[in-house]
Amino acid sequence: MSIMEESIDNRPSPENFMEFIPWACSQLQLNFIILIHKEHQQEYVSVMHPDRKKNKSKLKVQSRLDLDSDHNKDDDSNVLKTPVAADSEVIHIQAICDHADNLTQLKFEKNIAIPRILWKVIGLIVKYHSFLTNITIHGGMDQYTLHEICNFLNISNITELILDYSFIAEANYYLLLESKNDIYHISLAGCEIEDHVLKIIASKLAHPMPASKKLSILNLASNKITDNGAKFLADALRSNRHLSYLNLSSNRLSDKGAAELFSVLQEFILTKDELMAARIRHMNFLKQKNDLITKAIQELKAGDIGRTPRRKTVRAVSTVPKRGKLEKETSLKSFGENNAKSLINVDMFLHEKAIAIADSELGDFEDPFSSSNIVVRNSFTYCIGNNILCYLNLSYNNLTYISLKEIVDLLKYQKSVDRKPTGLANLIIEGNPLPMLCDELLQIDELIETGLATHRRVSVGKKRAAQSAKRF
Repeated sequence: MSIMEESIDNRPSPENFMEFIPWACSQLQLNFIILIHKEHQQEYVSVMHPDRKKNKSKLKVQSRLDLDSDHNKDDDSNVLKTPVAADSEVIHIQAICDHADNLTQLKFEKNIAIPRILWKVIGLIVKYHSFLTNITIHGGMDQYTLHEICNFLNISNITELILDYSFIAEANYYLLLESKNDIYHISLAGCEIEDHVLKIIASKLAHPMPASKKLSILNLASNKITDNGAKFLADALRSNRHLSYLNLSSNRLSDKGAAELFSVLQEFILTKDELMAARIRHMNFLKQKNDLITKAIQELKAGDIGRTPRRKTVRAVSTVPKRGKLEKETSLKSFGENNAKSLINVDMFLHEKAIAIADSELGDFEDPFSSSNIVVRNSFTYCIGNNILCYLNLSYNNLTYISLKEIVDLLKYQKSVDRKPTGLANLIIEGNPLPMLCDELLQIDELIETGLATHRRVSVGKKRAAQSAKRF
């Protein structure tokens, strides 16, 4: 057996992440060590409450253990065995698997720098891991990391990217929102994002950009976002009808920035540009639908269903009427009329079928500024507020009593509109310089019809609480 044949025989399968990644890096003679720790996630298990063992109808759901806990870690790990230089860097990877040993999550923590070539290798085998849905990276990223991740997102089943505290000097996080992928959860907490970076991110969330139809959860906590950044997000939320979770805690927002966000969650005036853009989108939709109908009719006519039955030839009738033939002229005319009607019926049938095909392919026209969402009043066109955003975290900013009054007005509006979803169902404003207790806080708890009262309560620091208590 040749050396090449022996090497092929010893090559691990790309489906075996634990062995293939170190082997591939060894073959490339890379100057770093791959250290993979394998873990198994704890499944949800329903257990009986200890105080109610006799009552079998009431069960307590045991929550899933933290994946970072020692209870979930196996001794199974893979380390690159090939000799490397003494100054080689170690790359730590946590490979988390389900009960069937399918890779579901990759975590990169405590890494100074993750080489670009490693992401290329992962991109080559990601299609073999259909259960992999989450990549978590805490540090070690550069501008090329996001480029390489975007290159394989469209061939993977990854839906969550947690990039907390992964600062990138070039701040090209917007690349994740441009590529064609199924990402619905992005977390960029502690990435030192400023307003000029958020402006680009927010522009990718406006309708009809691809991310406006996919992303549901966006975590921007612990950054450097000010009121200007809140304005950029508010502009995106005017047309975005998919984002349901927004975390802006521990930023630099004041009442002005909060007001920008609240203004688009209730009725607002549409601009001329927004109205014109909505009309253009509707016209393009109708044109696309008409093209599909035309194409479907042609395909149906080319098939058996579009072919009309072959008509029998009718002998020519002499111009000289003979005895007994005059009565047949009426029947010939009726034959022609019936034949024309049958052709019309066939065309109508084909057209209706083509419309059904186009409807099934395109669906109904959906637009944030469609006729069902707008109201014309006093020569102004108003849009019904965004009711999709149901979770908003504004804790540990600089909101005051002024914001409480605006929150009450907002919740009253969303309740009066009575749409589904109902709008804000969880609003977190703790850690702001707010009064410990006031009528507005009680109204907020009454208006938000959820069981999350403890989370909606406002916790105020001792110094700020004392100052607020003097004012109220």
